[in-house]
Amino acid sequence: MRYSAKERFVAHLLSSFPELKQKIKYVYQRLNYWRFKKDQNFHSENILMRISDVQDASFFGYYDRSPMSEDGKQVLFHSTSGDTRKEPRFTQGIDVMLFDLDTQKAHKVATTQAFNWQQGAKSQWLNQQEIIFNDYFPSENKYVSKIYNTETKQFRTIDNPIYDVFQDYALSLSFDRLSELRPDYGYFAKESSQHSFDLDKEGLIYVDLKENTSHLLLSIDTVIKNHYREEMDDADHLVNHIMISPCGTKFMFLHRWFKNGVRHDSLMICDRDGRNLKCLADDGMVSHCCWKSKTEIVAYLNDSQFGANYYLIDIVDGERKPILFLSHLGDGHPHVCGDEMLVDTYPNKARMKELLLYNFKTNQLSCLGEFFESFQYYGQSRCDLHPRFSRKGETVFVDSVHEGERHLYMMKK
Repeated sequence: MRYSAKERFVAHLLSSFPELKQKIKYVYQRLNYWRFKKDQNFHSENILMRISDVQDASFFGYYDRSPMSEDGKQVLFHSTSGDTRKEPRFTQGIDVMLFDLDTQKAHKVATTQAFNWQQGAKSQWLNQQEIIFNDYFPSENKYVSKIYNTETKQFRTIDNPIYDVFQDYALSLSFDRLSELRPDYGYFAKESSQHSFDLDKEGLIYVDLKENTSHLLLSIDTVIKNHYREEMDDADHLVNHIMISPCGTKFMFLHRWFKNGVRHDSLMICDRDGRNLKCLADDGMVSHCCWKSKTEIVAYLNDSQFGANYYLIDIVDGERKPILFLSHLGDGHPHVCGDEMLVDTYPNKARMKELLLYNFKTNQLSCLGEFFESFQYYGQSRCDLHPRFSRKGETVFVDSVHEGERHLYMMKK
């Protein structure tokens, strides 16, 4: 049912012709679906529970953060009565919600226009009592973030949107730039997202959450000079997918540039204060990453020697080890807790996505479930599983459309 290494190789060759690739890919997937489609839209030996007590569509967002509170009693998610099959720019805003696992009741925190289907409003737990999410101020035509205290029910506004947070600070980037070059992760609330772009003045932004101040931490020009190559000239550059380390002292991010419609990726690592910037991977393709420990990263990327695969990277010496047991899966979204890693797959020939559990110690891989995704959810409106553990690793959360509408689910592994 999975696409073979040969099929993935052909897809890679077509990457030099992105528009043609998308057309061929769509037709090929359609033909395979009619040949291999299954009668069931979900299969698992485990019990799956839908989060929320309302019928509106629901989801959490990206795979790099857990929606569960530190005490395990509440689940943070997004909800909307809008049609999530449409691109985000053509639908209404979303609600930031909290679900009480004891009472099985959900309540709305706020409504925001700063969102997309892949990452929501970047809503995440800041600590046991506080959540943070991105918002839009129409009167000033700008994106901000808000901190909500679940005990006092009070809001505090931060003058910058955030991407990732750690205790008293956040890191951010240009969501305007994302809306132009990577619309899957951009926001579309502004009257016009067109803006002048200066490599010296845009990049990674440091946000002090206590003082509500910010400054440019790393310009894109600095990132380019760190690992410059001639093909970067006259390209469109951006930074994306910032992930702060578990101890908060370092962060990784992707430097991406587009030239003649072709995307190039590099995995970068840096200290919290912007020092010791270095490139960890630069062989053309870097996709989804996560922290395994404070000194190790799991990443799906291309390696000039071993090819495209999941790799375990030591950020101290840069050593890169292929996780060979996962080489047949193709790209997915990894999330690690202890010695276990969740990873999903993109739809196979029957449009079924697999939720997989990998153990680093035993090198065992098991399937927790299969989820159907129809062609109604495609492109920017796709619904990747984006698997995430609970804080202690006992529960798994996924977004799925196997019931015909986008919803957030939890499962005991």
